Amino acid sequence: MHIRAFLFFSFLIFTSTSFGQVPGYMGKRMTIGYSNMLCPNYLSFALDYSVNKAVLTHSFNINYIISKQREICLSAKYFNRKINHPSIDPSNYYSEIPDFEKLSVIEFSLGFKRFNKSKFAPLGAYSKWEGQFLKCKMNYKEYLGNDEFATTPVLVTKEGGDFNLNGIGVSYSRGRQRVFSDRFVVDYGIRGTLMVITTSDAKENYEKSLSSDVSSTLNLNPIFNVFIGIGLLAF
Repeated sequence: MHIRAFLFFSFLIFTSTSFGQVPGYMGKRMTIGYSNMLCPNYLSFALDYSVNKAVLTHSFNINYIISKQREICLSAKYFNRKINHPSIDPSNYYSEIPDFEKLSVIEFSLGFKRFNKSKFAPLGAYSKWEGQFLKCKMNYKEYLGNDEFATTPVLVTKEGGDFNLNGIGVSYSRGRQRVFSDRFVVDYGIRGTLMVITTSDAKENYEKSLSSDVSSTLNLNPIFNVFIGIGLLAF
């Protein structure tokens, strides 16, 4: 339902801005591109974990010029990351050891760029606001858990599995955009993001605990990102 609404409003905005004479790059108004975004994992640095020091996001972008100083931006992003979730120490029921589970996220976003001093086409420094919709999948491996039918604490091995989560977010970017050889667009800058998990189909206690960890991680880690990308002036 969320994706359908996102696509519907994106289509309305594109069609409503496709008519009339507006400036572009050498008569071209649409850019198709790819970018990378790097996000430090603050928890890994704080706890001195050797894994997952940073998260790399892959982004596929379509930008469309709607005025001398504005662009509308659609993007689909993808990243994997490890979620810190301590497991029970097999040698000591009352202690935990560091452990990690895999989270995969697909992000769809709709944004607007406003260029500060552009006179003929959107170039140079800009600010950008984006709204995001997230589809997440949490995969977890076998784990040690309590035997619900035992009268005293007994650890048993339980099967791994997966569950889905959805979320929303908002981000603000400051960047710079340049055109080279009248064909290629280079885009780079910094980005701050706030994300929240809105729904989860986690059922078991272990899944609910993981869902809470995912929510905490996404609330903290995307706050600061750096990005760089390249695009092609399509038409």
